[in-house]
Parts: sequence; C-alpha cells; structure tokens
Amino acid sequence: MAALNRLRTRCNIRGDIPDSSCPLCHMCTESAPHLFFACCISGMVWTNIKDWLGLPASLNCLPRILRWLKKYGRGNGFKAGRMRVAAATCVYYIWKARNELIWKHSLFDVSNITRTIKIHVYQSMYSHFPGSMFDRSFD
Repeated sequence: MAALNRLRTRCNIRGDIPDSSCPLCHMCTESAPHLFFACCISGMVWTNIKDWLGLPASLNCLPRILRWLKKYGRGNGFKAGRMRVAAATCVYYIWKARNELIWKHSLFDVSNITRTIKIHVYQSMYSHFPGSMFDRSFD
C-alpha cells in the first residue's frame, strides 16, 4: 500500500482538510513518499535501522529501496530475509506511530520506534534462523 501511494495520507483523502501538512515535520504535504522517505523525522528511523543493518546510506527514497530489495532481497537466505523484514517493519511502525500521533496525540519517539523495529526484526529473524549470528544490540 505504501509503495503504491494508496495509504490514507492527507493528500489521498478527498474533501476539504484544514491541514494537509505532514504530522511529523509540518513542512510538506503528507503523502506516502514524503511520510516514509522524504520526511526528516521518519528519515531518522530509517537511518538508525540502515546503520544497524549495515545498509548503504544511498537507500533514502522509495524507488531506490524497492530496486535494492529487488536486487539483494531475493532468496530465502538470512541477509535477504533480514532486509525484507526490516523494510516492511519500518513502514509498518512509522505508519502506526503516525496514526497514534494523530489520533491519540502520542509522541513520535524516534528512539523508541527504532528500538521496537529492531526487536521485531530480531524476533522474526531468530524464529526463522535460530542459529544465526545477529546483532542483538537494540539501543
């Protein structure tokens, strides 16, 4: 849904919306490409996860991430699985935190979201590859 820009972001909602700005940075109109990849706030989450996994810094927009996943995320191996799980988990938790910010007036805590993503990725990968060596540092 995020890759196809079909999420119910403020630019995709029909009708008059008083504020269509990104709820995280308040600098641009909220769209899926902006929310997940161009926003400076969600970008900090991606940067933390990319650094943790040792991914190239150039993965900073949706088309690049999709091309990279298509090239390196194929197969059933540990590294490919880790990349796919990390990308999907980042999108999921950024969207979840965005909704909690809007509807529950929660804080968008980059370090907490990053930690949650790391734990989710680790648990998912450990369940599929229990004997693998994987960085368990979550902070």
